[in-house]
Amino acid sequence: MLDNIKEYLSQIYYLDKMIDAKIKQSERFKELALRVALVLTQDKVSGGALNPDKTSNYICTWIDLDKEISEDIDRLIDLKKEIEAVINRVSNPRYKLLLTLRYINCMKWEEIAEEMNYSSLRWLHQLHKKALYSTKKH
Repeated sequence: MLDNIKEYLSQIYYLDKMIDAKIKQSERFKELALRVALVLTQDKVSGGALNPDKTSNYICTWIDLDKEISEDIDRLIDLKKEIEAVINRVSNPRYKLLLTLRYINCMKWEEIAEEMNYSSLRWLHQLHKKALYSTKKH
């Protein structure tokens, strides 16, 4: 039961990481397109054989990835709003803060412990379990 809510809340983290990965891919294709364009320009000057298809393939892939990234960001914003609504239904302010720090801000346990002034990660994990359970009550 708690695993399902935890998985649901964790979607933000995984979508955010996927966006980061796609941004790196996009940057790589942009770099390749520019590199091939530079080589093609040099070949044109020196009279070598041109292959503009390579450049256009890289540019198309780059553009497609940027479009996917934009769509993923829109989905991430919608998902954050949806999950914030679930967290905001929790009445206990400590639980609400913990869930927000973990699932909206994607903070690590150590960072959350410091932010909430808890010295024990074990206690924080127990509090987290209670906070997850409290989302099921609503």
